[in-house]
Amino acid sequence: MNTYVCCEENLDNEFASKIVAETASKARYHYYLHTEVNTPYFEMFRGIGVKVLHKFKVSDLFGNIDQFNRMKKSRFIEFAKIGMNVEVCGKRGTICGSNGSMNLDICLDGEYHLRNYHPWWRVIYIDDSGNVIKEFKKGWEEK
Repeated sequence: MNTYVCCEENLDNEFASKIVAETASKARYHYYLHTEVNTPYFEMFRGIGVKVLHKFKVSDLFGNIDQFNRMKKSRFIEFAKIGMNVEVCGKRGTICGSNGSMNLDICLDGEYHLRNYHPWWRVIYIDDSGNVIKEFKKGWEEK
């Protein structure tokens, strides 16, 4: 997802909003839907300025490797790798790094943002062949 700045008339306007969207048109439409205006719909929609602040890159999802290695060592999950497949609470995802909380940053399949997960809470680590390496069931009811 890209980040855009949208506002009426000029882009230096104090009422400018940062909006995350796939395209400039979707950002303009989101701004249009969530802003109260007193002009006719079509005229207002045409008058919305849009400027790209940040283009999404795949590398945006991946974190600092040194921080990740420190987290692996302190959480005793030395087998984990950035890019490894995991299942968290029954949802598939990919490890993208770690964060300041010494937790995993995981991007779930079908999403475009990172989520913060404790490495021992309901996480199943899966190797490239699809085999389970380690499974943490803390919090799950045993059946």
